Amino acid sequence: MGFSKFTFFVTFVFYGILIHAQQLSGVVYEGEENKPLSNVKVQIENSEVWTVTSEEGTFNINYKPGETLLFTRFGLIDKRQSYSTLPNNKVT
Repeated sequence: MGFSKFTFFVTFVFYGILIHAQQLSGVVYEGEENKPLSNVKVQIENSEVWTVTSEEGTFNINYKPGETLLFTRFGLIDKRQSYSTLPNNKVT
């Protein structure tokens, strides 16, 4: 069974907690129907830091600028996202 052609979008909200680490809060949406996705693993790539989205597609994770976020869910295309500086507004 191959991967579905569905992709997902991520909306981010950044809140400062520490000088180097930020609390990243966001919502993961399925691309075609724009519905929130649950059970998406959100991980800092090449680390043991990860979380899973809620039934509403929301998540919170500690994030440092420059790290790569990896979003994975069985049957969907993986997505990688990275920021060198944190945006002030939501990003989709």
